[in-house]
Amino acid sequence: MIDEKLQSLLIERWRNGSCLGYTIEAMVNLDFPSEDIQDIVDEMIWLFSNVTLAEAERSYNDSSY
Repeated sequence: MIDEKLQSLLIERWRNGSCLGYTIEAMVNLDFPSEDIQDIVDEMIWLFSNVTLAEAERSYNDSSY
């Protein structure tokens, strides 16, 4: 059986990867330059390590998007 903390990390990684995948797909579909896509991916990877899920959700809920 997988330790709960390890399982949480695995789920988190999947969510981050899925989020990045959706972002990349959207940016490609909208014809963003690859340099911009890379900049966004790099920033999101930084955010994954420095912003909690609750903080990110609050940012989304409080935004006009």
